[in-house]
Amino acid sequence: SVITYNFFFVTFNDTAPCALKGSSVVFGCTYDYPSDQNITNTFWKFQTQKDYNNLFEAQQYGGRVEYLGNRKHNCTLRINNLNSSDANSYLFRFTTVNNYDVLNAWSSKSVSLTLTGLKAEVNPATVREGENVTLKCKTTCTLSNHPTIVWFRDGQSVSKTELWFYTEKYVQHHINTCNLTPSPIDAPKNVTLSVSPSGDVVKGSTVTLTCSCSANPPVLGYNLYKESGQSLATLTPLQSHIIRSIKLTDSGGYYCQAQNEVSVVKSNVTSLNVQYPPEDTSVSVSPSGPVVEGIFVNLTCSSHANPAVNYTWYRVNGSNPIQSGTQLILEKVSPANSGMYYCEAQNKHGALNSSLLFLDVLCQISKGSSVNLTCSSHANPAVENYTWFKKDGADTSQTGSGEVLRLTSLTSSDSGLYFCEARNREAAHNSTVLSLTIQGANHEMSCSPDSICSKWEFPSLECIFLM
Repeated sequence: SVITYNFFFVTFNDTAPCALKGSSVVFGCTYDYPSDQNITNTFWKFQTQKDYNNLFEAQQYGGRVEYLGNRKHNCTLRINNLNSSDANSYLFRFTTVNNYDVLNAWSSKSVSLTLTGLKAEVNPATVREGENVTLKCKTTCTLSNHPTIVWFRDGQSVSKTELWFYTEKYVQHHINTCNLTPSPIDAPKNVTLSVSPSGDVVKGSTVTLTCSCSANPPVLGYNLYKESGQSLATLTPLQSHIIRSIKLTDSGGYYCQAQNEVSVVKSNVTSLNVQYPPEDTSVSVSPSGPVVEGIFVNLTCSSHANPAVNYTWYRVNGSNPIQSGTQLILEKVSPANSGMYYCEAQNKHGALNSSLLFLDVLCQISKGSSVNLTCSSHANPAVENYTWFKKDGADTSQTGSGEVLRLTSLTSSDSGLYFCEARNREAAHNSTVLSLTIQGANHEMSCSPDSICSKWEFPSLECIFLM
């Protein structure tokens, strides 16, 4: 049971132990307190004694009382050579101090010790020749240490918990007695660390780690560790360790140690593998820099996730996925491959799309060639005039009119930003900007996201401008 007092608590393994006169008893006990407190004193006392009357100083317990605890969390007590006066109610008390005041904490319930003797019972009480007889060894309470009952017949042991025999004719009188042999004491056995809930451990969820074992004498407490050596918690036999909003850094191996008055035993390592849906999904392009037609382009999708993800590729305005896999390879790209691409990363915990990647395939022409820039627009009433402009830095100049602007014998001076204006009697509207770059022997024209480099028309290249 756990008794709480203003954030202080004491936990007893058994609040009503039963022991045999002349034997020993162990009061398994742990205690806890706020982290800003320091222990100043610990002691056991009778429930009827004054608050600071220490049991260890009582004359009748001289040499018979052992404090197996410490000034941290263990308050276990053992009393040896029990006699009738030891049948009593006991309290554990500890005092603490902080920077402001002295605070006391004690158990509001007690450990009530009951003592018993052994009694051999004959059934039936009157034994006649030829009848069945059963002998039982009885106590007035259930012994806490689960001892083994041993029978003696004329001084010779008979290892049975219940003695039964058939009386024979002319049977001699036998003396039958019983005695108790304490169960063997040993280190904790079957120390196990379990994880709840079972199954996948997902980032952000709550996980409970519980240490358990079988032990005689009873376990005094548990210590929980991460495999890195980090100490996580000191647990009482009734406690578990809860990890709330579990993080990726909580992944790893965990184990616990169980301690009784005999030894400390370590559990096997239990692994926590924190899983999570895709994060940071992104697309990269190779080679970097301008993409000119005719080369191979490799788009790579990456994402952080556990378990591993499956990738699917999409193109904006496409009705179906392009393909699956980490990479999307475009062979001998042409202006028709220009557009918006993205990938989706998916595992069993979720899916996440990358941001859009605009692939701009540059149209490549030879020095001295010609190019047609075509402006088109949807309007009602119909467009009456198309006007072409070129931007050089902060300056903008008109370069032509009509639906098609033809540039011939291209030189470096033709490089720049071009756009067109479509006008009807209601209003005028400008297109987006098209970049035309001519360098050295190779002259490249780049179509902006809202335009399409449509096709080759040797010796000129036509670029259709969409508004």
